[in-house]
Amino acid sequence: MAALWPSPVLWNGPAAGTVFNITSFIVAPNSLPYYPAYSPPPSIAPPYTVTFPIANSVSVNSWVLIQGFSSSTGISINNTVAQVVVASGSSFTVVVPFRPASEGTITDSGTVTTINVMFASDTHSRYYEDLRDIEFRNKRGIPKANYAGVDFYFGSRVDTGTKVWGAWAEVPLYYGFYFSLGGIDIDFDKGWRVDDPGIAGIYWRVAGGDNFGIANGTVSTNQGAGVMLDNSACNQGNIVRFSSRNMGMEVENLGLAPGMGMFMLLDCPKDMFPVQFAIDLENTRTAADQGSVNYSTLVMSPPNDLALNLNIVNGIFPNGTLSLTPNTTQRWVGIPALTRNDASGPQGVIPSLVYAPSLTSAGDLGKNYNNGRAMSQCLGDCNIGQLWQYGAQASAFLFTDTAFTALPNATTLFAGQIIAPPSNWKDARGDRYVIDVVYQTGTTGTPNRGATTCRKANVSGQLVCTSADDLTVGQHINVGAITNAMITRLDTSDPGAALLTVNKNVGAISTATPLNYSAPVLGPEIQLPTKSSGAPNSANCPGCTGRSMRTAQAFCTGTAKSSSTLTMFGAGADSASCSSVVMAGSTAQLLMNTNGSLSDLSVRCAHAGVNPSSGVFSIWDLPSGAANSGAGSGVNTGLTVTYGISSADTALFDATHTYSYSKGDLLRIQFTTQPNETLGDCVASFNY
Repeated sequence: MAALWPSPVLWNGPAAGTVFNITSFIVAPNSLPYYPAYSPPPSIAPPYTVTFPIANSVSVNSWVLIQGFSSSTGISINNTVAQVVVASGSSFTVVVPFRPASEGTITDSGTVTTINVMFASDTHSRYYEDLRDIEFRNKRGIPKANYAGVDFYFGSRVDTGTKVWGAWAEVPLYYGFYFSLGGIDIDFDKGWRVDDPGIAGIYWRVAGGDNFGIANGTVSTNQGAGVMLDNSACNQGNIVRFSSRNMGMEVENLGLAPGMGMFMLLDCPKDMFPVQFAIDLENTRTAADQGSVNYSTLVMSPPNDLALNLNIVNGIFPNGTLSLTPNTTQRWVGIPALTRNDASGPQGVIPSLVYAPSLTSAGDLGKNYNNGRAMSQCLGDCNIGQLWQYGAQASAFLFTDTAFTALPNATTLFAGQIIAPPSNWKDARGDRYVIDVVYQTGTTGTPNRGATTCRKANVSGQLVCTSADDLTVGQHINVGAITNAMITRLDTSDPGAALLTVNKNVGAISTATPLNYSAPVLGPEIQLPTKSSGAPNSANCPGCTGRSMRTAQAFCTGTAKSSSTLTMFGAGADSASCSSVVMAGSTAQLLMNTNGSLSDLSVRCAHAGVNPSSGVFSIWDLPSGAANSGAGSGVNTGLTVTYGISSADTALFDATHTYSYSKGDLLRIQFTTQPNETLGDCVASFNY
């Protein structure tokens, strides 16, 4: 059967609401078979019967709602809406279109309640069910007990061409649209709506490889879920693929019932097929009229990390901490891994979220788990910004030079990010690879080609700048005496007078002052040794499987001789005065017995120099076969530290330069001094 109803349909049905307290029931195959009245023969007979042995006055063709059972079989028949096919004064029997968890007599406690169903399609109406521009509404003024428990009941597994477009289920006592056996290719669209369902706006009994979508509509509720996906019958391997697009899910003043979520997932905890619910939420939001009520978005019952694959794009799902009276509402309930790792704030703005259980990483957890593993994948080039893992800031490995020329202008690098100079890592061959770590957040490049100027605004902490080009919130800037200030707000209403709010006191900047970025500051360079082509030198690195990194130490004592080029001495030297001039035949040199690379010159002096040019320390290389004729002998390696007037006992570093030396070379540390020098008592070291 296919049908298209006009709007509206009013309901003024008979009284319902008789509740039977059940202590046992009987599940059996429908062997006679029995047919419900909504689907007369010749029909597709529902496969199972459920009999309730209790005194009653119900009649054949009455509708009932089964609830509240707690055994595995009882749970599998909960939320079933069914029609009575056999009735006597001592028992009544209903037929169900699915297979319950087991057969036989089940001892369990629950309720069966008589209800009304406004419309029901029969078991032949599988294809092309078409509900358009129709309102299902209870007549105003009738008792609530007379309300329809279900507005529209789909009596079969639905399929191709079934649509719910512009249909409105208004205040159903329990369910708006009830799918008794799931289906495929179902489409809710074109302004459809459900208001105030008692249990769920859409109820979907998962029955196989199901799929359906809702779009461009609204669910507004005071108690029930927006969508309930029910796989509790545990028919092995069942899965439903469900999508929500451009949907407003509104929670009104009373809030959702305790334990209820806007998307309610009733899973099978023993189902060995890992994914039971594959859900896409695009441009979907949950909104609460009052923050003090329950407005949980997605609830899995019972809790089950493995049952869900979830993909969200541009979703808004708040939690309970936003309200004036905070509560325990959570975006996610019953999915512990998702709850633990969700890094979204209380507002619940989610540009993109992909969740799938880590079945592959956990190994083979069973025959079906490995076959059904779900992996989020990025194939091909993937460009990311700042990286987080488990809600903690992590670091991407950036191939860029220490001057950041490989990065786009105005890139902000955060403390902890790792820089790897490309020349050392891309097709390079050497004894070591070097990396640098950002230890002070900063921004690379130059704003507006250096043409932007700023002055203090009338409000403390604000600047007025001549251009907003290349500027954005989160960048670190320098203006005059202000260094490493972060932009916290940017108002570009007037492009020629952009208003910048920063996290530091602006002070007195009354005239136009050039604006530039505060560049990231790198920590000392780290060098990673590589495996040599030959066997390691066990004398240098006992037990190592590759080449070790070694450190050379040198020192001198006393006040340095003025206006000279002086040498430093190795550890253990008998005489190491800071007045020894570099000269022919000088012995304060280190003989290298392998090829290698110099790096990380460091210097510390107990007494500062007389002026900024004091104490220019450098490493010199005298190649094998060359004689030492004085301070200019050999090659200046470029590793240099100028101590100058730095505070006494401060360590200074050259973590930028490296130099490759050869086996048999002599290395020395020498330094220059100024007239009336005060520098003295210095130590130095380098890695090789």
